[in-house]
Amino acid sequence: RLRAVALSYKGMAHFQMKQFRESVLALEDAYRIFQEHPPTNNTQLLEKVESSLVQVCSILHKDPPLPPLLKFPRTSHLFRPTDSKAVTEDDLVLDKDDAMFKILASNDASTHVSMEEKIDGA
Repeated sequence: RLRAVALSYKGMAHFQMKQFRESVLALEDAYRIFQEHPPTNNTQLLEKVESSLVQVCSILHKDPPLPPLLKFPRTSHLFRPTDSKAVTEDDLVLDKDDAMFKILASNDASTHVSMEEKIDGA
């Protein structure tokens, strides 16, 4: 991470001096490192690197790097019906010890739960 911080400042210094080609190289490297090892205590620096990188890429008529793709979290089925093929062996099924199950099974009249059906592959 220290290298990313140094590259960030180097890239921003080149940007201030209008040395855009040098700036984009340093900022791209810093951005890549920050994506692999996100800063835990200084998210403002990452935001500054992102915005500076977008600016310098715009000046150079270059596409900025894409943000990292995040895997969509898997959702659990409420139960596994015995006579259905809708839930396969590798699907997640809500466990009775899961906090959400306890909310769903609660007798508390003030608890309201809204559910939506998720279509596989959607």
